[in-house]
Amino acid sequence: MKKIVKYLSIALVLPLVFTSCLKDKELIGPDADGSVANVIEFGDLGVPASSETSSIPLYTMAFDVAPTGVLNLKLKCVGAKKAESDIKVTIAVDNSLIAKYNEENETEYAELSSSVYSFTSTEVTIKKGEREAILPLNLKPDQFQFDEDYALGLTIKTVSSGVISGNFGNMVVNIGAKNAIDGVYTVTGTASDNVVTTNVGLYPKNISLQTNGASSVLYFDNTYGVNGTIFRTAAGSATNYGNWCPIFVFDSSGKITSVKNAYGTASQNSQGRDGQLDPTGVNKVTFGSDGKVQKIEVSYFMTQMGAVRLSFKEVYTYSKAR
Repeated sequence: MKKIVKYLSIALVLPLVFTSCLKDKELIGPDADGSVANVIEFGDLGVPASSETSSIPLYTMAFDVAPTGVLNLKLKCVGAKKAESDIKVTIAVDNSLIAKYNEENETEYAELSSSVYSFTSTEVTIKKGEREAILPLNLKPDQFQFDEDYALGLTIKTVSSGVISGNFGNMVVNIGAKNAIDGVYTVTGTASDNVVTTNVGLYPKNISLQTNGASSVLYFDNTYGVNGTIFRTAAGSATNYGNWCPIFVFDSSGKITSVKNAYGTASQNSQGRDGQLDPTGVNKVTFGSDGKVQKIEVSYFMTQMGAVRLSFKEVYTYSKAR
């Protein structure tokens, strides 16, 4: 009890001492000695694809297949004050960040070829009184390769005033191209299970078709956050089928030519599952007069140990860009 009274007495006296000191000198806040008015960092390009525990943030950016594209990099002043004078910021490519990210996160991103990107300048100025500046990265999406996941490591190299952020002074950007049918779709149709016949397809669905190559897309269920097809059980709950996710392959005329399994062929996964196109289906992509996809009609199967287990007949109506 004596200790508590003693500490309370000190606590009551200290505010009086500090109050008199603060009249002459700030001890905390933007005007305190040693405080940093300007911290310079990369701004978010969207929601980070990396986990919160990653020491390097990763962003995923996809571009329409075209001769040119631009990724606007944001350089931000996030300290206690807006830029008190013009702040020159220089960035650089540092692909050692990709290797570090891969090691930390058990990923396999490859370095984006320098032949498909360029900077008009690697220096940008955050103007006095402002918080942000944009530095464009010029791209050639029609020359992107689809054989691997490519990325670019970027670092803030120098700033004319302030300090470089320890957390967001580096980043890795996964950069790829979208093919012709990449997008978000509303899906209607029917699906059945030939083994557990009480399981039925759950529609309508909100599905992203993600570029998997120049002429293929990977199925992703936006509602449930999985690469897989969701069914409704007899009890009314949702269920997913392991080792199964469709990849749709199409040709230049818009014909769906095959359906593959993202988990490999029957011999490559533990449940012997594979994809197969139903040749009786419409199996085509319909494009509008503007050349953009309107809908996709496709019928397909999931086979298990060579026999048809799941049957699908679906219509994908284009909703928006992914």
